[in-house]
Amino acid sequence: MQHMAIIGSGASAIYLLKHLLDAQRTLCRHIGVISIFEKSSIIGMGMPYSPLTTDRFNMSNISSDELLELPMTFGDWLREQESATLRELGVIAGEINDS
Repeated sequence: MQHMAIIGSGASAIYLLKHLLDAQRTLCRHIGVISIFEKSSIIGMGMPYSPLTTDRFNMSNISSDELLELPMTFGDWLREQESATLRELGVIAGEINDS
């Protein structure tokens, strides 16, 4: 069994994990452990979504029509977050929009 390392936990890593899970019946014979290494204290953001690399009005560098179908929009996910989480992300609840 091989050990797989994924560097970073942004959108690309999440899509990779989704595809690995989709193919798990085949891959489980070859990959025993998957480790994810992330330097940030918040996982799942990646460069386009991080408040350290983009301003609060441009939370991604890709448009919504370029994304795969997701179970929830980024705007809806943000609207479900607690006030403390939004403050930590530098997001003002009243300024969240779907564009």
